[in-house]
Amino acid sequence: MKRTLDIEFSKFPSTPPATLSVHGEGQEYVRTIDINLERLAAFYKIEEFGDWTSPNSYKDYTALHYLLPNTDVFKFNSGHPGVAKDSRKENSRTLGQALCRYFNYDFLDAPYTANVSTILDTTLGPEFNGVTVKRKIKGDTPDFISVTSTRSLFLSEAKGRRFIVPFTDDEFDKWRKQFDRITISDGKTTVSLKGYIFELAIANETNKLPNSKILVEDPETVGERDFDN
Repeated sequence: MKRTLDIEFSKFPSTPPATLSVHGEGQEYVRTIDINLERLAAFYKIEEFGDWTSPNSYKDYTALHYLLPNTDVFKFNSGHPGVAKDSRKENSRTLGQALCRYFNYDFLDAPYTANVSTILDTTLGPEFNGVTVKRKIKGDTPDFISVTSTRSLFLSEAKGRRFIVPFTDDEFDKWRKQFDRITISDGKTTVSLKGYIFELAIANETNKLPNSKILVEDPETVGERDFDN
């Protein structure tokens, strides 16, 4: 089963990759993307439980039970997912992170994504030139580090909200600062990794958004040179 989400880009290259271009070619970025709910449920299981087994159906992800039926858009009934304030907040976080993993895998060519918290102050394998990710200052760091099929690395930060936070908003600027709180080095030099801020604005009948929307920006971490795999 598939659903469609709206999507908007900021600071991306002028020429989109095939996975994000209209008809898989040309100069125009897509304005919507389709997602498979069963695959989304699989990424949810990985993010929340480290469980790599295939889901029986998309309903293994409980929140997806509450998507509106008989529509192609990604919109929830009532005020779902979640009822009380804490539940809504947790469901927003979880959905944003699961969908970010999905986006990294299918649209940014990253078959492996790990939580940054699990690799802070550790050195990755020699196939990545012994890159080390370290905390520079206190505060929230980006959520994920990913490896592409060509063994390039990038970072991503996932956010889930019940309203659209535009790229020009002060809140978005706070999210950008999370990339300043870590450094990546190859043992000798601080390097710069491509990074993404991934925001999911979740639509439901209460907030009256017509459809859920992804806003994704392409910042970088500070470094003396770009990372070469």
